[in-house]
Amino acid sequence: MSRNIESVLEPDNRYRYWVYNHPVAGAAFAAFVATQIATIWGYYGIGIGLPSLPFPNYNGLLFAPASVAADGSNFGNAASFFVGQSIHFVNGIVFGLWFALVVYNQIPTFFPKAKSIQKGLLFAIVQTIISIGFLFPYVYAPKSGFGLFSFGDNVFGTNPDHWKLPFAILLWHLLWGAILGYLYDPKRPDEPTI
Repeated sequence: MSRNIESVLEPDNRYRYWVYNHPVAGAAFAAFVATQIATIWGYYGIGIGLPSLPFPNYNGLLFAPASVAADGSNFGNAASFFVGQSIHFVNGIVFGLWFALVVYNQIPTFFPKAKSIQKGLLFAIVQTIISIGFLFPYVYAPKSGFGLFSFGDNVFGTNPDHWKLPFAILLWHLLWGAILGYLYDPKRPDEPTI
């Protein structure tokens, strides 16, 4: 008996019913898993020539600045990382809840299959625009010369390829959005099976 790729990737209906009946828990679970997987990918992006995206370290620098030396020599130290990782997961879960409980039904889809994944990807693109247009140049690395939408070379000389940082951030958010949409795919128990 052969199974096509769609049937293998289709979430089990029992899980989808559970998400429908428990939207807050379903969204929080989906966002937690999506944040964890995307965060790991953010560190490993260097394997394909993209800059590393240590979002927990950036958040640690923002929320525990006293734990990081003025020259940044201990950027990502254990104390800063713990605070940053905690904030990073809260951030991911809050955005996942916002996606599921506030905007999910308003996000358009373009194809008849994988509608939740499409919604997650569109939501992720909006987050990418916010991240590269505001967070990186003005919050994570202010006065570092990243420029409009983070395409500029920074004062550290770590962004010489201009396009790689925004592209890495886009991929990070697309991965997060795809996983979020895949795992947050509620189905009413009385909805017919396709």
